Amino acid sequence: MSPPSLPLELLDAILFHVPTPSLPILALASHTLSALAHSHLAYRTIRTRLSNAPLWAALAGRAARVESLTILPEDAEHLDSAYRADLPLDERVPPGFSCPRSGSDADAEQLMIRALKRMTRLTQFRWLRVPQPEGGAVWDALNALGTVQRLHVVDIGEEGDAGGRSIVRNEAFLRIRGLQSLKIRTSAFTRAEEGVLLRKMVVPVPEQRSAIGLGCYPRYS
Repeated sequence: MSPPSLPLELLDAILFHVPTPSLPILALASHTLSALAHSHLAYRTIRTRLSNAPLWAALAGRAARVESLTILPEDAEHLDSAYRADLPLDERVPPGFSCPRSGSDADAEQLMIRALKRMTRLTQFRWLRVPQPEGGAVWDALNALGTVQRLHVVDIGEEGDAGGRSIVRNEAFLRIRGLQSLKIRTSAFTRAEEGVLLRKMVVPVPEQRSAIGLGCYPRYS
């Protein structure tokens, strides 16, 4: 039986297990596989701002396709130019879901968390936004998934906030386990040695250099 003759639901389920670099090749096999493969590709990697509420709401039925999610900064100038140069800061979203330049994010974080809980194949998460998330719901959702291997956060507090929303001091964040890679840019620590508790979040690999990258960074004003 040739693949296109299989039910669409079965083909769709199979594509969940196809590595992202192989999807464009698979798309050449038939019109049916092309449509399915491009649909999966559109959701595998998402980079957008927290305020993109329409996208979070629409992800309810397709969140399981997301493997990498990056919450972009509202203003990239919050990050120094050298650090920005190494980050993917261009928006990448499915067609029709570009984030408007203006809009309220009052409820967007809760919508994002609801979508996040359904991302059962998520392996990479980046929080590059200033300020930090409210409370610990984002980190609890990531830990509950149990699939995230690579975590990258920017934890730069505003001057005068006394570190009250610091990510690296958040109990829910520190409960995350099973990571293979952890990168943090924080203003909560003045010395890298203060991040000793972060070591518990990463799976130790014998005879391998630490998978934790910790940079101490001044608060912006």
